[in-house]
Amino acid sequence: MPSIVKVEGTNSTRWLWRRGAPLPIPNRTVKPASADGTAIQWESRSPPFLTPLPLLVGEFFLFTIIMKKSIIKSLQYTLNKSTDLLTQIDSDSYINNTVGPFYSSVGSHIRHTLDFLNCILNSIENNNDIDLTLRNRDEAISKNKYKAIEEVDSIKNRLDNIKNIEDIVYVIDDCGTGKIGINYTLESILAQANSHTIHHFASISFILYQLNIDYEIKGFGYNATTPIPKRKGI
Repeated sequence: MPSIVKVEGTNSTRWLWRRGAPLPIPNRTVKPASADGTAIQWESRSPPFLTPLPLLVGEFFLFTIIMKKSIIKSLQYTLNKSTDLLTQIDSDSYINNTVGPFYSSVGSHIRHTLDFLNCILNSIENNNDIDLTLRNRDEAISKNKYKAIEEVDSIKNRLDNIKNIEDIVYVIDDCGTGKIGINYTLESILAQANSHTIHHFASISFILYQLNIDYEIKGFGYNATTPIPKRKGI
């Protein structure tokens, strides 16, 4: 026999028929009218979701693919600035290491940034952890600008071959107190590599300034968030 329950806390004289205990509140399940005898139109405050599911899923994955590819394109765009510099600088200036306080050359900074990227790419291509302390440090790149140009082109092409950019990768590095392991997504370590390259471009700009060398490379050494009026390049 169903029990008769009066609605408390209102002046309504409406009586509701219930079978057992009322549903718990809040109830976020969308149900049609009269599913339990209490709903007027929809049990949930939210209206039913009307976008077809296949369309929603398709749009989501399309958006995801575009965003993932934009990480690759951003890094390739940054590397293009390396090519712009390498095609303009002469070989003697490329290896000049007379500027203090660190006495590094333009070539050594280019070699370092490419080393970082090669370490990432070599590791993922061989399904290995990314150990940033085991970079090749190919000094031929720091001494020969034409070798550097070839390496930049190779890295840009290899970036195009990356498929599962959202994969989790295990990265090993020494942050000052010894080696530690950190979980990254592949796209996040590539984003770090992009920022790393830009900051070394700033160091290169300082070296060239001290050598009284001036090239016009728009935005070279500036982070993308730097206000446009301040991006003078080198």
